[in-house]
Amino acid sequence: MLGYRGSRWRDYPLCDSDVKIHNTFAAASWFAKSRVMAKLWNPAEQSEPHILTEIVELTKFDSAALSTVVTGAELEHRRMPGGGSHINLLQCTLPNSVICRGRYQPAVLVNGTFARNTITIGIMLRQSQATLLNGVDVRMGTVQFYAENAEMCYRAWPDGTWLAFVISRERLLRFCLDHFEVVPQLPSSGIVHLEPESQTQGEELVALLQDVERSLTPLGTMRNAARLGESVEYDILARLAGLICRRPCIRTSDDRGRFNRCQEMLRDALKLVEDDPDEILDLHSISRASGLSPRTLQRMFQATCGVCPQEWCRVERLNRVRNDLLDARNVDSVTHTATRWGFFHLGRFAQYYRELFGERPSETLRAQHGRTALTPSS
Repeated sequence: MLGYRGSRWRDYPLCDSDVKIHNTFAAASWFAKSRVMAKLWNPAEQSEPHILTEIVELTKFDSAALSTVVTGAELEHRRMPGGGSHINLLQCTLPNSVICRGRYQPAVLVNGTFARNTITIGIMLRQSQATLLNGVDVRMGTVQFYAENAEMCYRAWPDGTWLAFVISRERLLRFCLDHFEVVPQLPSSGIVHLEPESQTQGEELVALLQDVERSLTPLGTMRNAARLGESVEYDILARLAGLICRRPCIRTSDDRGRFNRCQEMLRDALKLVEDDPDEILDLHSISRASGLSPRTLQRMFQATCGVCPQEWCRVERLNRVRNDLLDARNVDSVTHTATRWGFFHLGRFAQYYRELFGERPSETLRAQHGRTALTPSS
């Protein structure tokens, strides 16, 4: 029994086979493939339903393997202080949509852009602390509507789980018209927060989607998978479309002025890190580069990234070191890589690195060298 409440397929038996688990080193290859699949995926061209569930288990943080965790999106992950190292990712292709789910132990900061030709509807299923999305707190039960090409700055604390439902705008509008006799005015840009009418309704929505999440893992291996996938898709669409049709968009994080200022602040800080990687950066040097007062800078970094500017700079440089150590083209030693990014006290650097990533820099470098000897599991 899958325990998916309200479903019409609860009692279908499972097949004997299990869903395939990809190892850490195959993850980057698999998501590179998923990027190609996202470009080719067109719900209107699906001649018959096809259900595919893919899972990736990351035991160590790897930004490159996380760039396409949401179908069609391009997302850059940075490891932030706090939490463990494991990340479990799932993508389930349904007849007219894709469900993506991420279960993260580590705290992360994610910047990027969503798909050009589909909309994405997201919700937090579990979180230990309110997630920051473009500087706005995301509460449990609140649904996020990401229009095409929406830009995101997402700060999540440890032990969070998110779910994203990716579908074409035309398909969602058609469903609303056919089942609710309403054509809602969907946002054409940015990110909008949709809230249920009551806390109880929000809790019911989260509980329903948590049940869906648990049911997705075996879905691709079940008998009558196509029929069951259609039922899952219908149930999710009915609940989300009902929310969209009953209540207008009430809270938007598309305060373009504030969001643009935050993005400009981060770009200035990134440019400072990249242009002078060995420069010792303090609050006043970042303030001069951004043109913001130290107090304003502190407030904007806390609201967007959840850390002070100095800590952000150290974490950013540690992430740059890790990306270089994991790069197959890298031939530099740990010492050379660390000093290139401004870490001249190697003992302190090793301590910071291990606290953030849960392993020594030399272990990361050995893992990169070991990749070339592995082939992705099939």
